[in-house]
Amino acid sequence: MITSRYKYLLTSLFLLLICIQVSSLAFAMDSDGDGVDDTLDNCIESVNADQRDSNGDGFGNACDADLDDSGFVNFADLTLFKSVFGSNDADADFNGSGFVNFADLSAFKAMFGKPPGPAGDGGLSQQQAARFLTQATFGPTQADIDHLMALGSLDAWLNEQFSEPVTLQLPAMRSLAIKMCDLDAASAQPIRGGSELARAQVWWETAVKGNDQLRQRIALALSEILVVSAKGVLRFSQYGLADYYDVLANNAFGNFRDLLEQVTLHPMMGRYLSMLRNEKANAELNFHPDENYAREIMQLFTIGVHELNIDGTLVLDARGKP
Repeated sequence: MITSRYKYLLTSLFLLLICIQVSSLAFAMDSDGDGVDDTLDNCIESVNADQRDSNGDGFGNACDADLDDSGFVNFADLTLFKSVFGSNDADADFNGSGFVNFADLSAFKAMFGKPPGPAGDGGLSQQQAARFLTQATFGPTQADIDHLMALGSLDAWLNEQFSEPVTLQLPAMRSLAIKMCDLDAASAQPIRGGSELARAQVWWETAVKGNDQLRQRIALALSEILVVSAKGVLRFSQYGLADYYDVLANNAFGNFRDLLEQVTLHPMMGRYLSMLRNEKANAELNFHPDENYAREIMQLFTIGVHELNIDGTLVLDARGKP
């Protein structure tokens, strides 16, 4: 049996994974404003939309400080730089520190660069491939990185992922739950909580080993927006929770309208947000329907806390307030 300590470790690892994912997405940006995301930009310090890299070392021409083309920016490059300008040449002290250092070397290359070379072939460096896959999957292996580099473009990889069949968790969970079922000799009944452990293990197996990594990554993101809880009223509905997660995975590449309808009609959402078996109003009986989900679907899942016009702008009152 899995101990409570091990269950706590699994929970901690899961929360850590979510934090890493949110952080990786939050820092995606285009620092130099050249239209190339920092995760793919071979020179984030300077505008270089064409991404030319004449010597193929992974550093764009716009800020290549690898003067000796060794593949690394190190003291050998700084020595070459100083041999031309000297250690204290004011003309080379671009940052005004009083001496020539790596910062000045980088500044020099950013300003002048190398003579324009031929346009790149659009291939991805190992660093670019690794950074992209870190964001788009649950973490790449070296084989995954090599495969993306061999494909040569993000579009090719995305098309592969779009065509991958979905990895469903409910069938795998049913099979695993039977294997994990530890029968009590006296009652011949499965120990309570086994299905919860099975669902958790299947989730990890899918995240780590599933071929449809992009789909599963999006499913996790959707599960953090269209939320149902595995605790409380749904604690002993683990098979239903697995099926709910499969709905998210099936709709990961679809449209939000279809996803929202399937989420709304799913029993897990109905039970979690208390609209299961909901009835419409009856004035004679002074009966009012449960409006909990109606509020959630508008405020949290779609529109937001304020009423909107058709064009998406806020509906304002006479005082100009939403």
